Amino acid sequence: MRCKEVFEILKRNGWRSLGFQKGHLIMEKDGKTTSIPWHSGQEIAKSTLQSIKKQTGVRFK
Repeated sequence: MRCKEVFEILKRNGWRSLGFQKGHLIMEKDGKTTSIPWHSGQEIAKSTLQSIKKQTGVRFK
C-alpha cells in the first residue's frame, strides 16, 4: 500500500494532517499522533502498516 492510500484512509476516518517532518506526514486525531513515511512511489512496509494500525485503530486492506 502506498503512502497516499494510507493518508486517504486515515483522512476518511477523521485524522487530520499536521504537516511534514523529515520525510514523514504527521497526522492527529483526539490528541493522538502518528507518522506516515512519505516517499513517493514506494510501498509502505507491512510492519509499518501494522504499527500505524495499532496506533490509529484503523484497518487497512
